[in-house]
Amino acid sequence: MTESFHVLVSRRLKGAALLSLLGAGLLVWRLFDLQVIRHQAMADSGRAEKTRNITWKPKRGLILDRNQRLLVWNTEQTTLVAGPKRINRKPAELAALLAPILSVSEETLRARLESDQVEVTLKRSISEEVAARVEAEIASRSLLGLDFRKEPNRHYVKGQLAGQVLGFVNIDNQGQAGIEKAEESHLAGKEIQVHARRYNDKKVILDLDYMREVPLRGADVVLTIDETIQWIAERALGELCAEQNAKAGMAIVIEPNTGEVLALANYPFFDPERLGEYAASGEMERAKNQCITNIYEPGSTMKPFVVAAGLDCGAIAPDSIIDCEGGRRYLPPGLRSKPILDEHAMGRVPVTEVLVFSSNVGAGKIAEKIVNLDPESPSKTRFVDYLHAFGFGTRTGIELPGETKGLLTGWERWNLNDLLVTAFGTGPVMISPVGLAAAYCILANGGREVQPHVVKGYLANRNSNLYPTQVGTGRAVVNRESARLVREMLVQVVERGTGTRAKSDWYKVGGKTGTAKKVVNRVYSASHRALSFAGFAPADPPRIVVVVVIDEPDELRFGGLAAAPVFRKIVDETLAYLHVTPDFSGPAPTPDGKNVKPGKRPAGRQPLFPPPTPDGDQTPTPDKESPEEAARVAALENPDFALGRTAPSRETAPEGDRREQW
Repeated sequence: MTESFHVLVSRRLKGAALLSLLGAGLLVWRLFDLQVIRHQAMADSGRAEKTRNITWKPKRGLILDRNQRLLVWNTEQTTLVAGPKRINRKPAELAALLAPILSVSEETLRARLESDQVEVTLKRSISEEVAARVEAEIASRSLLGLDFRKEPNRHYVKGQLAGQVLGFVNIDNQGQAGIEKAEESHLAGKEIQVHARRYNDKKVILDLDYMREVPLRGADVVLTIDETIQWIAERALGELCAEQNAKAGMAIVIEPNTGEVLALANYPFFDPERLGEYAASGEMERAKNQCITNIYEPGSTMKPFVVAAGLDCGAIAPDSIIDCEGGRRYLPPGLRSKPILDEHAMGRVPVTEVLVFSSNVGAGKIAEKIVNLDPESPSKTRFVDYLHAFGFGTRTGIELPGETKGLLTGWERWNLNDLLVTAFGTGPVMISPVGLAAAYCILANGGREVQPHVVKGYLANRNSNLYPTQVGTGRAVVNRESARLVREMLVQVVERGTGTRAKSDWYKVGGKTGTAKKVVNRVYSASHRALSFAGFAPADPPRIVVVVVIDEPDELRFGGLAAAPVFRKIVDETLAYLHVTPDFSGPAPTPDGKNVKPGKRPAGRQPLFPPPTPDGDQTPTPDKESPEEAARVAALENPDFALGRTAPSRETAPEGDRREQW
């Protein structure tokens, strides 16, 4: 029996061992099958269960100034949303509860809560205080179907600084104006489909391979605008416009050799952060970038281009004598019923004096010489071709949206009167401030066309490489000698002519005043004027071109009194900021004939931005000026259109006044 027991146990052990060995063999085969033979198929199946494709939308790119100082960046706003099918209260009851907290009408909330949509937005951009009150109501009343969402938002770091240039976005974070709109494709980036890994808590993250490749945000846009120069221009412009209660003001600072816009200032100012306030109060006109959307008659700022064209084509020489006819020129009655007038009467004078004392008669005479360069074959085309080359009647092509094309209308039908009034910047010619700045760059850089632009390049947010924009080299409009001669004449305009209020204490500058009457109720108005000054600094070689336009100030009536002082302030502060060596390093004479020590401002010129007053504000101090000096400057400044209060505009002039050709 004992032997039989041992045999039985032995058999059973052998059977168990055999079964174990067989099981182990099957397990090894199964593992081999899964991990070796079917490895790829199983890996793909597992990945499909744990990953899914999602749409990756990068954050919006930043906007930086030329020195990569931050102007616009991204923040988040809190949004309250509701699921109408998930709420556990009647829509009317929930609307009555939330309306006073959200400051939204009950009717609006009720309509949204009764919607058939899966999710509706109740209020965007709510404050932390409001969010806390809503959360308290949700907790105390056990409300269901209400959730908070974090949505992207734009923050304009400098407030109103360059507000019209930067623009703004809509509630969906899409650019609607300014750089935000112009560079939408770069700033927004590109949506892509990527793999995301899902975990038990339902959170998803990108696969490691995709995290190395997907864009964190759209491209950062680097502007040509300099934050400091923009502030200088806005401050100088705002002081004058506020003091004179001007309708609007524009100031442009541009680098003449490259066309890079260093400042583009508009008054009234616009703060993108206060967009809702402006919309509610009907002040959305503030958002308009008037430097590129507004066109106006350039007035006497047109005359340097007429002189440059005459010198370039050989119609006049630097020592040519122009007969200004005592400041009063009559045309046949069929062409013009009133004489062309100069405020400063002159007879036969050199070309320089035509610009220095802003002679309408003289500018018209030079335009005639250009047309009649070949007496046997007079050509208006020659004159108009020069104007087109300077940019009149065209767009500059600046990247900002909404640029208005300048006007140079109906030149094929011009008669003699049309030619003459165009030569001193009125009648059938209009231009935007940025267009005028681009034209003055041609004179400042030696006669070459430039492309004004505000985008310097794009900054890759992964490697911080700057990819500059490509701006082509423009053609030569006039020869270098002609441009140089006109610059020298414009220096004399500031030294002793109509632009003396633009004279800097530290730098030799050149420029031209402009006073253009505006058309009101189909006639030229004596009280509605666009006053301007356009020039460059320093004189040799020019580093910046500055254009200032003051639209309808209360009291000042001439560009030399309104725009020229703003030009001076911008030039003084900008060139100092750029570390440009002053032209006047020794003692400089003051108006009373005395000298001042180097490095000190002459008497009578106050600092641009005086020290704060006790209440913390800064109060500008006007230049001291005698009534006699003010009267002298006003007498030198030439109103650019002298037909009288009821002169018809070109659009309404009788056909008989321009039917005669010459």
